[in-house]
Amino acid sequence: MVNPYESFQLKVISIYVEHPDIKEVWNILDNRRTIRRLSLNIETNESPLNLFIMGKSRVGKTQAMKRYAAANPSYILIENEEEKDIVPVAYVLLPEPFTKKGFYLRIIKALGAPRMDESKTVEFLQDKAFGLIKKQKVEMIILDELDYILTSTHVSKKVAMELIKDLSNSTNVAVVCVGTTATDELRTINAQIMGRFPPRTLKHFSECDDSFIDLLKLIDEKLGVQDIFQFAKEGSKLPILLHRMCSGLVGWLVPIITETFQLVGVFESDFNDFSILKKIDGHVLLKARQNVIGEMTEEDINKILNK
Repeated sequence: MVNPYESFQLKVISIYVEHPDIKEVWNILDNRRTIRRLSLNIETNESPLNLFIMGKSRVGKTQAMKRYAAANPSYILIENEEEKDIVPVAYVLLPEPFTKKGFYLRIIKALGAPRMDESKTVEFLQDKAFGLIKKQKVEMIILDELDYILTSTHVSKKVAMELIKDLSNSTNVAVVCVGTTATDELRTINAQIMGRFPPRTLKHFSECDDSFIDLLKLIDEKLGVQDIFQFAKEGSKLPILLHRMCSGLVGWLVPIITETFQLVGVFESDFNDFSILKKIDGHVLLKARQNVIGEMTEEDINKILNK
């Protein structure tokens, strides 16, 4: 028999809401892969397969990309009595500091290959990465944390973007670059890059409007205790408080909500009464916010929002 209290605990620690903006990006990624598959036997294809996703820090870019990759997992294909590992979507976390070797090593790692000897040349690692991409029939490569290129002292921004352009051109896979809005500097570094990587912005919830309240309603639905407690209850001030406390950033909203449940005792070993959720108020939310983001000042928060 399912324990409803343990089930609720699991729901809390696994909160993830596929709000409309996220779903739209996922649909775009699906379409990119579909276009690529259909165009494999066509000599020319002018449709831009690549994408450059930007958004403020903590807006949920990384989680969205990881979950998209997880929703399109690797599998075994038997072809000519031979087993092949197929990787439709590879999620690659770029190295920090960004280096040429590190770039290819991370791609190789994302494709599940054994750890490579770092003493190998860049050319060897490039050939290995490109060979695996072809062998494993990779359709899309997601390159996350492009901000590491901005801070690299080992590779210039232009050279780094040329590596990414070459990856796209040489392998014929859809390449998705992901970074904060500061990485638009990389996307616009020259006309060729701009033409190959159209931008798409994941926005934060700048206002406590219907879209933010709808997000809270989705969270309420995921948690499934609306008859006892709701973040988006009509007439409640909780939506306004939550928006102020997370500054409209999903990457703060979810941890604050999780910490809120922690503070009222949801994760205690003797948790067996949903009525404790009624203890949640502005004071509890404020304490949860302090526990999550510490003593971050408004100036610090504004830097994140303006980045």
